[in-house]
This record gives sequence, C-alpha cells and structure tokens, in this order.
Amino acid sequence: MASVWNARLATQQNSVLSINGLGMITHIDSDELLKKYLLGELREEQRATLEERYFNDSEIYDRLLVAEDELIDSYVRGALSNSQRDHFENYFLRSADRRDRVEFARSLTAFVSEGSPVGATALPSTSSSIGPATSGLRRLKPRLVMSAAAILLLLLSGIAFFLETKKLREDIRRAEADREELERQREDLERRLETERARGNEIAAELDNARSQGNANRSSSQPNAQTFLLFVLRPSGSRGPGALQTLEIGSGLEWVSLELQFKGREYERYDAILKTATGSEVRSITALTVRSAGSTKTAVWKLAAKDFQNEDYILTLRGSTGGGSSEVINEYPFRVRKR
Repeated sequence: MASVWNARLATQQNSVLSINGLGMITHIDSDELLKKYLLGELREEQRATLEERYFNDSEIYDRLLVAEDELIDSYVRGALSNSQRDHFENYFLRSADRRDRVEFARSLTAFVSEGSPVGATALPSTSSSIGPATSGLRRLKPRLVMSAAAILLLLLSGIAFFLETKKLREDIRRAEADREELERQREDLERRLETERARGNEIAAELDNARSQGNANRSSSQPNAQTFLLFVLRPSGSRGPGALQTLEIGSGLEWVSLELQFKGREYERYDAILKTATGSEVRSITALTVRSAGSTKTAVWKLAAKDFQNEDYILTLRGSTGGGSSEVINEYPFRVRKR
C-alpha cells in the first residue's frame, strides 16, 4: 500500500509544467525547472508564465518553497555545481530574507554536526538480531539534536514574533499619543480664535458706541459744530507718487481719531509715533487697539485736535514680537490744514 501511495505522489509531483519546443512553459515536469527559476536561469517570458501559475496554484507555490529550501541546503552543504553556485550567490541571495535563511541554515548545520558522534565505532554484535537495535541507538542522538534544533527554531520564531508585535504596539501607542496631541492643539487654537473673535467684536462695539455717543453729543450740544473727526490713513505705497492725504480741522473740532489700515503678519503689540516732516516728535502711544476684517487690519489712535498745526506729518506704525524687538509695519505721511 505504501509503495502505491509513493508512486502516486511521485507522479503528482512530476506532472505539472514543462517547456515546449518554442521555449514556452506549458507545465512543470520536475522540480529542476523551479530551481532554474529561483536561480534566475529562465527567460523573462518563462518567468512570467511560471509566476502566473504559482500565484494561482497553491500546490506549485508549495513546491516552489520546497525547492527553495533544497537549494539553500545544497548550497550550505557545497552540493551545487559551479554554475549553480554563481547563480545562487549573484541572483538568489539578492534578498535579505534569503541571506538570513542561509546564515541560519549554516548555523543549524554546524550545530547538528557538533552534536553528532564523530569517529564513533559500532559495538560488536553477538547476533544478527542485535544489529538493528545498536544501529537505532546510534541514530538516536542526531534525531534528538534535530528535534532540539526544531524546537529552538520555533522558540526563536516565537520570540521574534513577540518582539515585532511589541514594536507594533509601541508604534500604535505613539501614533495615538501624537494624534491626541494634535487634537489638543487644534482645540486650543479654536479656543484662542474664538477669544480673539469675541475681543474684536467687543472692540468694534465699543468703537460704534463711541461714534454714536459722539454724534449724539454733537447733535445735542452744538448741532452745527463738529467736535470729533474720523480720519482714515492708508500706507504711503497705496497712493500715487507725491500725493498726500490732507486732514482738514475746522474750528470747534476737539478730537481726531486716526484709523491706520495695514496688512501682514500678526504681532503681540502695536506701537505708533507721530512726528512732523522735519523729525520733531509730537505724540507716541503703545499697545494700540487693532481689529481685523479679512486680510485688512485697522489700528485706532485718538488724538486731540490742538496737537496738530498747519504742516506735514509722518505717522509710523511698529509691531513688537515676543523677544522684545520691533519692526516698522507702515509709514503714513499726511498734511494738516486748520481753518
């Protein structure tokens, strides 16, 4: 019964593919074709045909793995021909995984060789029935060594799997911590943005209220006299060459509110200084109130009308950073005419 089974198995293993007269693979008729594939000795179209077959046929794929193990074993034992050894070293060993397997096979072979009895002689037998028994005893130790080696291989594989799993868990934990940190930063930015929006709305409401009160005071006390003037200043680069904005100050005007429009980055603090065109300082202020409307920002500075004379002025707006340094944002030249 065993011989019939072995014959059927051999027939099954030797009847899968072969190469026709045109050099195309039709089915594998021996494991030598698989070894030629692993050694890179097949043409490109043959390799493509074989790869398509073992991708779709688990039996061919299993035989390919067996042929791979046999090549590694033959290489370690020095059983390959010179041509096969050259292909093995220059093509098969391109893979780091295969190089690791070859090193393991070498270590395992050396381990088994050291554990096997070297130079041992068989005990003389007294009868023909004792011979098989002593032969079995002599084979017992190598088998135990192979079993121990197999157990060691399983143990090392388990340890490697455990370490890899531990590393993956650590990577997942770090990724989760990074995600939580990014989420926390996003929520913090949203809170800060909401706070800034609320502050801007409050400033706008206060300014509207001040304008309303100013209009009410003017209309109730001096209907025909203007006591508060809003003057919008634009940067020098936004006007034509030589064009100066003119601030007209009439009699009875008490306050001038200068609105400085600009664009650019955010600063921690905004300061301004007003000088005459000849360089004499008139007024300066720190921590100006700034509101934003889209990309345009507006700083508001309220000055007494009596601070101005009939001459040209330059107002410089500066922004301060956290390190204590400041830089010029814009300059606003304008002319004052008092009536």
